[in-house]
Amino acid sequence: MDATIKLSRPPLGFTDFDTTEVSDAVGRLRFSMRRGKDSVPEEASSEIKVKREVMRFYRGRRGELQNTTYEDHEDQSTKFQRPAEVPSIRICREINERGDVWRRTIEVDSWSFAEFLRKSETFLLHTKWGGSIIEFADPFVELFFRRDALRALHNNADQNTLDQDRDARHNISLAGKILDFLDNDAMDIGRKLEEIASGTLSDIIQFIDVWMLYPPGTLIFELPGDGGLSAYMVDSVTFEKPSLQRSYHSSSLPPLMLHCWAIDYDGVKFGRRAYKLETVFPWKP
Repeated sequence: MDATIKLSRPPLGFTDFDTTEVSDAVGRLRFSMRRGKDSVPEEASSEIKVKREVMRFYRGRRGELQNTTYEDHEDQSTKFQRPAEVPSIRICREINERGDVWRRTIEVDSWSFAEFLRKSETFLLHTKWGGSIIEFADPFVELFFRRDALRALHNNADQNTLDQDRDARHNISLAGKILDFLDNDAMDIGRKLEEIASGTLSDIIQFIDVWMLYPPGTLIFELPGDGGLSAYMVDSVTFEKPSLQRSYHSSSLPPLMLHCWAIDYDGVKFGRRAYKLETVFPWKP
């Protein structure tokens, strides 16, 4: 007798199944357990995000073009903050071998202030200008001829502008420092300039002060060798003491230069023409 027992149906708890389906189910279970109950469906997690930014360009203290990138807000309520850059002023005295002060110089390291000086008057600014540094030397002709513009900037500051514009705050502060120098350190120059302007000067004018006779807008006349008379309008004046180093090693003499203009006729039409008139003085420190 055959002792093998044949069952007509599978034992309780067993059924036919596909091993592939079991593998997929186990994988999904592990993935779900790994992500947690509140996981976002895979389709939603692939949504593309858009990031909005603003690239803000501005001029640095030395005049170079720079930029800063920050998050773009539609309400534009976020104020732009430039990297902190503080202008500077350098005042130097040159003293000769006898211990006497030969000349003084002022260097202002601020591109925006140099731009202000250039635009503050209709006449030209001729002083040395390298990058952001602008330099003036005794007797500070171009600063004294712009003293009224400096006072107007310093005394008539708009508070709203100061709150919003850092360059304006720096320019006003620089104007105050320079005015303080002109009114105190260079007091003798300012006093004589005012006496000449008012016609109350009692002393004989020295050559170093001749520039004071030619403020911008002065009408001057020249009598050429041919006997004719020429009229010019002074636009600007350039004049400064040379450095001790230059005066000892240069054979050229620094001139007092009058930059003028006159009405000229070219055979077809009248027009404005530029002229330069100069006087040379033998500087000896």
